[in-house]
Amino acid sequence: MDHYSKIKEGLLKSGLPLESAVANSLDILSSKLPNPLINHGEYFFKREESQFPNSVDFSVTYDLDIKDCDFVQIVFLLECKYRTQGTTWYFAPNPLKDSGMEFFIENFFSKGKCNRKNFPSLAPPLSDETLPITWKGIEIYSNGERNEKTINEGIHQLMFAAASMLDRAFFSEKELLEVMQKRGIDIRGRSFHSLVCPVMVTTADLRFLREVSIKEIEKSKKPDDVSTCEKIVVYSTPKPPIYVQKYIKEVVAGNIIARFLSEVNKVDILHFLTEYSLFFPSRYYIVNYQSLEYFLTKYINFAGSMLRYACK
Repeated sequence: MDHYSKIKEGLLKSGLPLESAVANSLDILSSKLPNPLINHGEYFFKREESQFPNSVDFSVTYDLDIKDCDFVQIVFLLECKYRTQGTTWYFAPNPLKDSGMEFFIENFFSKGKCNRKNFPSLAPPLSDETLPITWKGIEIYSNGERNEKTINEGIHQLMFAAASMLDRAFFSEKELLEVMQKRGIDIRGRSFHSLVCPVMVTTADLRFLREVSIKEIEKSKKPDDVSTCEKIVVYSTPKPPIYVQKYIKEVVAGNIIARFLSEVNKVDILHFLTEYSLFFPSRYYIVNYQSLEYFLTKYINFAGSMLRYACK
């Protein structure tokens, strides 16, 4: 029995059961949606000289095909973080109350009804939800020990993965026409855009700190005295770190230029990516795994409302 308890612990900590649970949730939800969720599995991105992993666990796409609108493909980037029972992630309120922006990527080649200027990227997260807006978090175990790396590492994985998605701006109708036709979607004459949604999925309890004093925390008797239990929180970095901006302007740009140099002016590519690097990516969702299906459903509906607004 003791032998198996160690095996069980090792299996859970490997993250494999959580990833399997997430994959199963995606399959269940996919059957309920107008279009299927397409699970592309682990997503790898180029990231040299880094201590952080160069992948996230899932890249999942959803085709947002709405009549009389441009075509938008949502890309959910999911990074899974299993944590043992009793582990809690505490988050501090964002002092600026700034929730960042949804990562809408306008197509470089075709200008349609919606663009960076009229797509409501600044809309409150999930629109009709009141979600806690945070900027820092700490992992605390049931024995009181803490881990300052886990949340930061997960956000960085999503940060670079999302930034690498900027090459989607250079997808052309010719490249996508046949693929979309097989899915029963006609994109002829419609501009193609992407909406990237970085998500950290965890088994940890999520708690959002109230605006209380240190004295009040010292006197508190239970977590509810100083925090609220949440299923979803928003992690915001309104101004992406300098090294992410550099990554976009050097690594991502280099990959795109190597692919399109004969078709697109290098200066135009750099200008396009530099504008994006100033503001994106900046909004991340952190979701308890039991609420993943709920979140994905809400986000797809949210994306649809933003697209309709932009295409009025």
